[in-house]
Amino acid sequence: MNHGYLKNCRIYNNILHKIPYAGDFPGQNGWDFCIELFNIEGLEISGNTIQGSIDLNFNRKGSSAYSAWIHHNIMSRDTLNLKYESGIIFEFGTETAIVEHNMLNNVSCGVQFNTRDSSIVSNCVIQKNLFANTASGAGTGASGGIVIISEGTNNAIINNLRIYNNTIVAAAVREPWWGIDFGPLDHGYATNVTVANNIVMGFPGAWLAGGDTATNMSQVALLANNTINNGNANLPFWPAGLPDFYTEYQNIHFDPLFDSVANNYHLQLISPLIDVGVNVGLPYNGYSPDIGYAETGSGGPLPVKLTIFTGKENQGINLCSGQRLQKITAAILILRGVMTGRFLKRLAG
Repeated sequence: MNHGYLKNCRIYNNILHKIPYAGDFPGQNGWDFCIELFNIEGLEISGNTIQGSIDLNFNRKGSSAYSAWIHHNIMSRDTLNLKYESGIIFEFGTETAIVEHNMLNNVSCGVQFNTRDSSIVSNCVIQKNLFANTASGAGTGASGGIVIISEGTNNAIINNLRIYNNTIVAAAVREPWWGIDFGPLDHGYATNVTVANNIVMGFPGAWLAGGDTATNMSQVALLANNTINNGNANLPFWPAGLPDFYTEYQNIHFDPLFDSVANNYHLQLISPLIDVGVNVGLPYNGYSPDIGYAETGSGGPLPVKLTIFTGKENQGINLCSGQRLQKITAAILILRGVMTGRFLKRLAG
């Protein structure tokens, strides 16, 4: 739109195929994006099957509910490209972008904020997405699940970024170094960042990393994430020191027990990640959210929370009793681990 704006437009239910990118740097032998738009407000991209990336520039909320709402798209190559190919790109400033319920496979980066000098990224949400078989490729580009990128200035300003219930899995070969990367903030700042209920696995550097020379982050909370097969002992990596007002709570390191038959990274009913997440305001089944992008519903809603549970058989009758508490405790987790989801549903009834 040159110097104009795209306001309240919708791109939906399309099949869009772009040939695999063949260059080593942007602009060589073309580009990696299938959709590129500038100066957007109130844009919705949904229900599409896309081969190639989405690249959105100058993303303003204005009088709309969001700058961009990208949801329920399938973005996948049939096979990994040897070259670097992006997934969803936000360039320059981005205000109130929502990325949810998308499935990205065989790309180099799930979501990236490609910032310039003092770009502002505010009130953005990335939730309930699957980033599978994420792999680095030859050429210029920062690989990973969710990445902050700077073109030389490292002074982005980030406020209120929420990363909830995503499943981020690195490829078995050419795996990116970081799963979630907040590296280029040496001269910028990030505040109010919450990363909760995500599965991040297979990244040799660390599942989450801050900047090398300066962290420059405040009010950062890492809650109930499952991190496994990552470097740095499955812990976040803060080489320049912890953020100010920093919280880590209930992060675990279990085999998620994905459903290998369906091959869609859903959890098996015996997964230790069912009903152990924290409530971030998203709908869930059971007595607590699952960790990862796919809610199973195993367990069903319980009318009370139990800390002590006993059961015995008396002349063919099963007698069960428990004590009530508002918070889920280890006893409930042990109970769920040794009983089937079906029996718990029968108890709830």
